[in-house]
Amino acid sequence: MADKNKIIENIHSYLINYIETPREEFSGMATCPFARRERTRGRLLVDVFDSNSQVFPDVIKKMIDDGYSSGLFALFAGDTPAEMKEEDTAAFQSFLNKVLKRSGVKSYKSICMNPNDNLEIDGFNPRQHAPYFLINVAHSSELNRSRKSLTGTKYFDRMPEKYRKYLKMDP
Repeated sequence: MADKNKIIENIHSYLINYIETPREEFSGMATCPFARRERTRGRLLVDVFDSNSQVFPDVIKKMIDDGYSSGLFALFAGDTPAEMKEEDTAAFQSFLNKVLKRSGVKSYKSICMNPNDNLEIDGFNPRQHAPYFLINVAHSSELNRSRKSLTGTKYFDRMPEKYRKYLKMDP
């Protein structure tokens, strides 16, 4: 595999520069208002998931056993970063969630971030800046609580219908 430390460093840089930074496109909030807190409190595992040599549910079970509340994994196949067409992202995310559920990790959910996804707000597409295809895994109740806390804000106000539909928001 490529230098794992460099991959993790690239993910941290992406988080700091694109995900945690307040943006006008998100009404002055960070792309993910919760990422910085998770990362700086040591609750976010940033790592690599090698689909050639690891089993996804095992990686997530280890994340949980190691005391992390969420994880952000670069998807690799051996030495090669995985690439996926935009139209395949949602199906792959659904597949991962079914795999987790079948393996007994029912209360965790994955969210995939593909650099090829064309989800932008006023010309800004945070996913296109991702250094790799990324899989975020967190407890379902935490994701629901986070989403609910944003619904009373202006966070979603500038999102186009395509983005809102992708997030399964009411138009």
